[in-house]
Amino acid sequence: MNIIFGEITTYPIKGFGSIKFHLKFGESVLLHDVMYVSRLKKNLVSISALEDKGMRVLFIEGKVLTFGLLDLI
Repeated sequence: MNIIFGEITTYPIKGFGSIKFHLKFGESVLLHDVMYVSRLKKNLVSISALEDKGMRVLFIEGKVLTFGLLDLI
C-alpha cells in the first residue's frame, strides 16, 4: 500500500499500529490505526480521521484543540 501526496508523490506504508503522544500538562493521547511511512520527515494527523472516531477539532488563536464528544456535554 502507498500514501499519495499531491498528484504524483507516493510513499510506501511500512506498517500499522498504535502510538501514544505525551502532551504538555501530563496528559497523553493514544491513537490507533496509525500508518508508519518511513520516508516522511514530519508526523501528520488527519483531521477527518479524528472526526470519524468521534473527536471534535477546533483551531483557535494558532492552537489546535481536540475534544471527545463527552467533553462537549
